[in-house]
Formats: sequence, structure tokens, C-alpha cells
Amino acid sequence: AKAHPDRATVHTIATSPAGLDVVALEIGPDVAAKTRTAPAVLVVANEEGTVPLASEAALALANLLFSKPEATKSLTWFIVPALNPDAARRYFAKPLYADARNGSSLNDDRDDQADEVIEAILSKAQTGKIGDGKVFVSSLDQVVRIRTGETGKDAL
Repeated sequence: AKAHPDRATVHTIATSPAGLDVVALEIGPDVAAKTRTAPAVLVVANEEGTVPLASEAALALANLLFSKPEATKSLTWFIVPALNPDAARRYFAKPLYADARNGSSLNDDRDDQADEVIEAILSKAQTGKIGDGKVFVSSLDQVVRIRTGETGKDAL
């Protein structure tokens, strides 16, 4: 974006639970304008954070667009190279391992249990008055996709 300030800019579109920026590269004719008039394409890569090749492909697309100005003359591109920067950073940590979870404080003990979710709900919703509500925690025994009849993991 720095090399093409008239055609590109970087936006921070979110902050991950671990405090990392989720960025989008905007390439197109309207980057300096207050109002966008060109149609736009959104490209999101590496949603899980554990597929760095997808991020590389998104950045290769950006390089291709920079090399072909006619591709961005009447079309704006928004490219998000890594939607889960928490997992992407963890992917390259030592020791190497793939973990697609984000850095959320929920499930902080990584046990995939509901205790942190219950604590978060109680900390925000509990007033001590009648009507605060109830939290039900139950096991999921079976999943069936109605359209196809698939069951178990295939239905997810």
C-alpha cells in the first residue's frame, strides 16, 4: 500500500481477542475518496489461521492487481490475508502446532468445556434479582443434517 498510495490503503477492520489487528488491504480507484462508487470484491483468506499458503495466495493476488492497474480501474478489491491472526501467530510459534482457536479469554484452559462461558454470562448478566435468567448446559448426542440425512461429524 505504501508503494501505491493513490491506489491502495490498509484498514484495521477488527482487533482479535489477543489484541492483534485484523487488516484489509483496499486496492481500487476510490481509496482517497470519502464515498466509494466502484463495485467491490471481498477476498478473505486463512480464516482458520493455520493455512499460511492461503495468506500467501491472497498477497500474490494483491501483487498481481498492482502489476495490472486496469484490473482496479473500475473495481475495488478488499483483501483480508489472515482473518484469525491469533492462530496464525501461534502456528509459527515454537513448538510448531496448528490450533485454529483465537486468543479469546473464553476457554482459557483450552479444555473445550463451558465453564468460562458460564462465568462470562454470570459476570455480565447477574443482578441478583428475579428474572436474571438461567443457563442450561447439555451434551449433544447426535447431529443429523435434515437435507441430506448425514449424521455425526459429516452433518456439521
